[in-house]
Amino acid sequence: YLKMAALFEKNKKWENAKELYKIILLLDKNNFQSYYRLGILCIILQDLENAFENLKAALQLENNHPKVLFQMGVLYFSIGNIQEAIMYLTKSLAYNSKNAYANYYLGLIYKKQKNIILAEQYFNNARKIDPNDINIQSSLFDIKILKDKLKQRWKARLQKNQMDDESGLELPLPINKAAIDYRIKEDKNLQNSNKKKN
Repeated sequence: YLKMAALFEKNKKWENAKELYKIILLLDKNNFQSYYRLGILCIILQDLENAFENLKAALQLENNHPKVLFQMGVLYFSIGNIQEAIMYLTKSLAYNSKNAYANYYLGLIYKKQKNIILAEQYFNNARKIDPNDINIQSSLFDIKILKDKLKQRWKARLQKNQMDDESGLELPLPINKAAIDYRIKEDKNLQNSNKKKN
C-alpha cells in the first residue's frame, strides 16, 4: 500500500494517495510514514487543519524526527504563529543542522522581526549548506541592503550635533520672576543715574 501511495504521489494524484494513506492508518495506527506523508499531502492540498493533525500524530510516534519538526515549523510560520515556528525550526536544527530551509525560515522570521543580525546568521548558515539556492541568495542580498540603509542612517545621525539642531533657533531661558524684577530695577537705576549725569 505504501508503494502504491508513493506512486500516486509521484504522479500527482494527491487525492488517491491521501485516501490510500488513510486506509493504511486504519490497518496500522502506528504507521509513522503514513501520518507524515498524509500531513505533507494535506499541506499540498491546503488542508492545514488536517496537516497539523497528521504531523502531530507522526510526532507522537517519533517526537524528535527532524523532517516532521521542520514541517510543523513551516506550518506555524505560514499561519503567523512565530514563537511556535521558532521552537519547531530550532528543534529541527538540533537534530539535523544540515537543513538549509530550516535555517532559511528562521532567517525570514528574524528579518520580519527586524533582528538583522540573527536573520543574517541564519541566512548565512543556509547558504553554507545550499550555496546555489536563489531564495537564500536573494534574502542575503536583502539583508545587505537593509544593513547599508542602517549604516547610512547612523552616519547621518553621527554627522549632526547639538549645535546643528539648535542653529537658527532662539532658545527661551527659564523665567525667574525675582531675576526679572532685579533686572528691571537695575535698568531703572541705570537710567536715573544717566539722567543725573546729563
